[in-house]
Amino acid sequence: MTSLSRPASYSGTPHAEACHTLGNASELAPALTFPCGGKKVQTTGPYHSRSATGLYTWQEVLWHVRSAGHVLSRSTETEVDYKAHRKRVRSSGQTLAGSVLSYFTDGEVAFTPALFPYALPPEVRHWILWVRQSSYDAWRRHVGPAAELRQQVRRVYGRRAAGAMAFVQNLEGERSIAAVPHYHVFVVNSSMRSPERSMMEAARNGSVRSVQDREE
Repeated sequence: MTSLSRPASYSGTPHAEACHTLGNASELAPALTFPCGGKKVQTTGPYHSRSATGLYTWQEVLWHVRSAGHVLSRSTETEVDYKAHRKRVRSSGQTLAGSVLSYFTDGEVAFTPALFPYALPPEVRHWILWVRQSSYDAWRRHVGPAAELRQQVRRVYGRRAAGAMAFVQNLEGERSIAAVPHYHVFVVNSSMRSPERSMMEAARNGSVRSVQDREE
């Protein structure tokens, strides 16, 4: 079991694309403590949080963003749900990439809550920015993830509600849905509002209905 520990001399190669912006994370750090009912959350690894709760702190999220492929993990419970979801999608005759395409309503991108997020405290929200493969190269040249995410985060949270934001595109070997370009996005929401809660339920229910429709 490996705990996240970033040595002072660390100078790892960053992920394919990574950035942390929008707000002062150091001001929010003291708030990132969650008692979790006194029970430590177990994660699947290989990198585990050093926090007392087992949930990754904002500093560990930034370590992930800046690191050379050190991917965070889900709680063991969420990982079980994720694997069951993958199995349901595949048994219905769909592909994971095909199920993601339902997120696009119009335009080049879709910004959705992570259905199966990493093991994060309530103050840190996990989102996914999806980009159409056919538009990806042109979108990167003319817009890019940083500008797109500034707009998306402010649209969802409002200009003053969200705290710091960080994003990363995992290296090619770490992408579970490689056919659809996407970025993992982390938002420290200091106001503790959860505008994505209803969006997450809708996305999860829509995903389940899509699979059920295929099975029927």
